[in-house]
Amino acid sequence: MYLDPIILDIVATLIGILAAITVILSFLLVDYIKKIRNEKFEFFKITDNLDNNENQIKKFHQYLEKIDNTQQNRLLETDNLNNLAQFYKDNGQPTKALSYFEHVLKIQTEIGYKLGEANTLRYIGEIYLQTNNLSEAENFFNKSLQIHRENDDKVGLAEDLFQIGSLLLNTNRLDQSLQYFEEALQIQTEINNTWNKADILGSIGLVYNRKGDYLKANNFFENALEIHNILGDKPRIAGDLGNLGVGYLNIGDLDHALGYFEKSLEIYQKIGDKFEEAKCLSNIGMLYQKKGDLDKSIASLEKALNILLKKGGQI
Repeated sequence: MYLDPIILDIVATLIGILAAITVILSFLLVDYIKKIRNEKFEFFKITDNLDNNENQIKKFHQYLEKIDNTQQNRLLETDNLNNLAQFYKDNGQPTKALSYFEHVLKIQTEIGYKLGEANTLRYIGEIYLQTNNLSEAENFFNKSLQIHRENDDKVGLAEDLFQIGSLLLNTNRLDQSLQYFEEALQIQTEINNTWNKADILGSIGLVYNRKGDYLKANNFFENALEIHNILGDKPRIAGDLGNLGVGYLNIGDLDHALGYFEKSLEIYQKIGDKFEEAKCLSNIGMLYQKKGDLDKSIASLEKALNILLKKGGQI
């Protein structure tokens, strides 16, 4: 069977992009290091200087050895240990982060601080999610959810529901995912948390997109976009536009899809998000392939590949 060399080039380029995307995703977990500082102890301040951090951490441990075991001091201890755990989590050291979170959880259990315990259980779940141990992640998210539900903590409960819904979506358990997202949406609406409500609307759109109900998915993406436009959240606006582009692409409305992809691309270029820019260009390339415009398809795919390869080389 004869295959057009141009089509073979497109396939090869797409394979290259997928491989590059896999590499990029593995590095994204450690791409952003937060600057964390402790507000209770003046000497313990996490900075971006790793050597300096080690010295500060040693000082902090020396302090912990000297404080007495009153409940107030133990709460202060958990706050500081949480800062350490978050630092290691954000710095791509999940094993160290997990050990600190487990220490925090032990103290919180001993002093009966249930809501703090619930939040730490969720943080541990996030560590397991980060290391792709999905069953353990789901287990800890559910433990956190149980405590938040028992204590009627709506903010914590909504966050747990969203985390579990996202995990279920990523493991293709769509009906269960939808149930968790819908309960989270109801709570965020009740407590008037507009920001998180928009994220949940977008996630529900992703569920319907996976289900093949593209019109319903686009309805949720449009609702999320409306809120993000009001909030002025450029990255999320670009994400909503990209999701709408995918929805219209799946429907077969290529002109509408292209318009959304181009708007999304423009925002990502302005804010300097190279990875998302490459994803947009890849989507545009595949769209032009469906249109039969192979020259534009190749041009977009090559731009995407070059950005990803350059991005990979900078990490």
